[in-house]
Amino acid sequence: MWGINLSVFIDYIIIFLLSSIISGNNSTLIVGPLSSSGLIKKNYTTIFVSIFITLGFMMEGGKMLFSISYITSMDVVPLYILVSSLILFIIFSFISVPLSAGMVFSGSIMGFALYYRSLSYSVLLIFISWVASFLISIIFGYVIYKRISRGKVKVTGSRFIFFLFIFSSAFLSYTLGSNTLGFLYAISPDIWSYTAIISGIFFGTFLLKGFTYKTIKKSIVKLNRERAVVSQLSSSMVVEAFTQAHLPVSITQGVLGSLIGTGLSKGYNEVNLSKVNQLILSWVLTPLLSAFLVMVMIVISPGL
Repeated sequence: MWGINLSVFIDYIIIFLLSSIISGNNSTLIVGPLSSSGLIKKNYTTIFVSIFITLGFMMEGGKMLFSISYITSMDVVPLYILVSSLILFIIFSFISVPLSAGMVFSGSIMGFALYYRSLSYSVLLIFISWVASFLISIIFGYVIYKRISRGKVKVTGSRFIFFLFIFSSAFLSYTLGSNTLGFLYAISPDIWSYTAIISGIFFGTFLLKGFTYKTIKKSIVKLNRERAVVSQLSSSMVVEAFTQAHLPVSITQGVLGSLIGTGLSKGYNEVNLSKVNQLILSWVLTPLLSAFLVMVMIVISPGL
C-alpha cells in the first residue's frame, strides 16, 4: 500500500513541477505584453492569466485524453514520461531556450512506444500538426497585421485595442490550459494529477520567472502592442482549432509563427532569421532528445 502511495506522491510532485514550469514560462507570453501595455497592473494581470489558464484546463483539457492514441495504443508508464520531460525542461531552462511542452511529451511517448514496438502510423498526424500550426500562424499573423498596418483598423490608443488585447490575452491563456496542460493530464489522468496541474498553474504563474517573453521580445522582432495582440489572437485561434482535433501543438510555436508573420508583412529585414533558425533547430531536436532519454531510462531501470 505504501508503495502505491509513494508512486502517486512522486507523480504528483513531478506533475506539479511540470505544470509550474510550463505555466510560468508560457504565461510570460501574455503577462509580459499585457503588463507593458499599462492596460492592467502586473499583479492583476497575473491573476487574470492564471484564472483563464485554469478555465481552459478545466473546460477543455479533457479533450486531450485522446491525444496519446495518435502515438500508441499501449498504456504508457507515466513515470518514464514525466521524469524525462522534467529533466529536459530543467536543462533547456538553464540554456534559456524556449521549449515546446507538447513536443517534449510527444517525443517521450514516442520513445516509449518505439522501445516496445507499439508506435502507431497515426503519429504522422502529430508531426503534420506541428508544421501546419507554425505555418498557419505565420499566415494569420501576416494577414491580420497587414490589415491593421494599412490603417483599416485604427488601434493605437483606441478602445478597440483595449478590448482586443484583453480578449486575445484571455484566449491565449485559455488555450494554454486546454491544449498543453490538457496533454500533461492525459499522461496520468487521475484526481491527483488534476489537482497538481491546477496548483502548478497558480504557483508557476505567480512565482516562476519565465524567459520565453524576453527571448521573443529581444530576438525575433521588435515587439509593439499591435504585434502582441496579433500574435496572441492568431496563435490562440490555431491552437484552439487543433485542440478540437485532440492534437498537441505548441503555444510558443504559434506565437513565434504569428510574430514572424507580422515581421514578414514589413519585409524580411524585420525578422531575425538567425534566431528563428535556432528555434526551429531546437524544435527538431526536442522530440528526438525526449525519445532517446526515455529509451535510456527504460534500459537502465526497466522495472520502474
